[in-house]
Amino acid sequence: MEATIRAIQNRINECIKHDYRFLENRIFLKLQYFSEEQSKSFLNQELADATDELANLHDNTVIQSITDYAENLDFLWESTFIETLTSSEKKKYANFDTSTLDVKQYTTKNDSYDEALPYFSKIVKFIVLSKYVLL
Repeated sequence: MEATIRAIQNRINECIKHDYRFLENRIFLKLQYFSEEQSKSFLNQELADATDELANLHDNTVIQSITDYAENLDFLWESTFIETLTSSEKKKYANFDTSTLDVKQYTTKNDSYDEALPYFSKIVKFIVLSKYVLL
């Protein structure tokens, strides 16, 4: 199971990297068109929205299990993530064919792996937003 979890982690890290860059680029692009005052207001609202979304995601026990490991590139394995999954969810992760996990498919439809890998898109979003609010 460890090898599978680590392979999934590698793909999650790629998705995080993609989504974070996308978010960062979107923000910087918007800021080019704002005055200094508008930029401050926009950034304050962005921060408020991101923290609201983080709080909503944090209501999930599985997401709570990785909270203290957000900076760790191996957070699925190093946290209590696996222990918080139900037995059927653990089986899904353990039996997942990692060769089918395509980052391009994820970027097209973020929740495309949530059935096969429960919480996949929520995990990515949580880590991305955690990094974003610290920017």
